[in-house]
Amino acid sequence: MAKRIIVNEGVRNAMKQAGKRKIGKPPKMLHPSSIERTYFKYLASLVREWRGLAEEMISPHLESLVAEADMLRGDQLKLDGWGENATQIINDMQIKVNQTLKGFRDVAGNIGQRTANWHDKEWRKFLKSTVGVPLLPREFWLGDMVSSFTEQNSALIKNAAQSVHDDIQGIVQRGVASGARHEKIRGQIFGTKLKRGIFRKLITRVKLIARDQVSKLNGDLNQQRQNDLGVRRYRWRTSRDERVRENHVVKEGNIYSWDKPPPDTGHPSEDPQCRCYAEAVISDIVGEEFAEPKELEKGWKKRALADIKAKRKK
Repeated sequence: MAKRIIVNEGVRNAMKQAGKRKIGKPPKMLHPSSIERTYFKYLASLVREWRGLAEEMISPHLESLVAEADMLRGDQLKLDGWGENATQIINDMQIKVNQTLKGFRDVAGNIGQRTANWHDKEWRKFLKSTVGVPLLPREFWLGDMVSSFTEQNSALIKNAAQSVHDDIQGIVQRGVASGARHEKIRGQIFGTKLKRGIFRKLITRVKLIARDQVSKLNGDLNQQRQNDLGVRRYRWRTSRDERVRENHVVKEGNIYSWDKPPPDTGHPSEDPQCRCYAEAVISDIVGEEFAEPKELEKGWKKRALADIKAKRKK
């Protein structure tokens, strides 16, 4: 973490020379939803490719594998040999699945850099509106933060890919052990009208990864850039819509310290799929002699809490 500055004398003097007497109205910092969608679109295409490989390499063998296991039931030695054959088929598929990840690190790195660029643009817009003078120190830490994002996401998607192997192997083994027909086993893998199957569950999983990881990186960038300038506190800002969860609604407009996150949620964006953000308290770096802008209209918070209360009663 970069060393903090309590009051940025250079900024304060620049504001005085520019004749500014108050801090400008903070603009809303936009969430990188378009980057989340791009990332999810790519991850979903990977899952569809994995499903295609399973259809190609597993599905044609299910009927014969089940029939052979039924014939060998009672002969443990031969059944063990059957298990080795089934495992080899699944392992061959997993080799192909893993090959789809060869270019993933580049994709993750690109998503990380795009998120960094997105926040840089929003941060510059925020500073121009509130302070009106340059506040952009060199960011020696940025490369490491994007690299960390790349590594973490590579591990998450590698685990998701491995789950294809583990889930299929488990379904086949349990199905054969219980005497299930091959149609039932296939349905558990690929889904039916009544069951989701492992690949639809994976789509949900990678959607969460895309949203959560981009949001967390955006929040980390916000915190680091504020800390670089000496900002010690922030106002919690929500997206002010019906999707905001209750324990985030109650924080709208509240001031928190970067040193002491709210115990139930952490800082904005740390909760899974959180779209809230931390609005820098600029008086921390320019001093209290500059008047603070008026607080946002508070009616939304009251209405949102009333709506939540009303829904509980239904």
